[in-house]
Amino acid sequence: MTDLNFTGYIISLLFLLAMYFIFGTFALKKYLIQKKEKGSAEEFNLFYAFSFYFLGSGRFILAIFDVITDFNANNYNPSNIWIWKIGSGLQFIGVGAYFYLMEKRVMKGRDKYLLLIIFFALPAFGLIFMQEVETATIFIALGLIVAIYVPLAYLYIAKISDGEVRKRALLIFFGFIIMVIGSSLPAEQVISVLTQITPLVRIQVHIIAFGTIICGGVFLFLGVK
Repeated sequence: MTDLNFTGYIISLLFLLAMYFIFGTFALKKYLIQKKEKGSAEEFNLFYAFSFYFLGSGRFILAIFDVITDFNANNYNPSNIWIWKIGSGLQFIGVGAYFYLMEKRVMKGRDKYLLLIIFFALPAFGLIFMQEVETATIFIALGLIVAIYVPLAYLYIAKISDGEVRKRALLIFFGFIIMVIGSSLPAEQVISVLTQITPLVRIQVHIIAFGTIICGGVFLFLGVK
């Protein structure tokens, strides 16, 4: 790991954390203004804020884990795997807050929030009971598969709508997909393959992942602001 790569990692991480904080604060401020002016406010902006804040907090904690394991999850010490579990858990709560909104908006509770329950149950099982990063990551990946419902729901909305609604739905669709792709790049199963078939080293994959998440986050924000 060169000093240049590490500097790039820190800079991209700071930009990513700043994005989460700025977007979360924007949504929270919008919620508070609505509540002050109208006496009540839509909970959507509040959950958007929670989503961004939890994603940012989780990413910060995972960054600590990245550094102490030299960007290789297999270097973890059993005594510090809790750092990875907390960071991953916070990020999943962040995605879950957004998933809840989609369940409420699109499904309107008709499925009794079954998809949301499965989404949380799979990674929770992995994070609580699995003691190896690779094994726990499998359960997280299964949870993300369930979450594919979110972008598909917006794709459907884009298909049956037009004008501004279609534009926003497509922005959210692409934003969510890009963010999931970016978040998946540092997963041990993915990063091991990428470093074998490309000249990239592990820390560079993390930098690319952060840049990808930022791009997706901008699309998502433009769709929901």
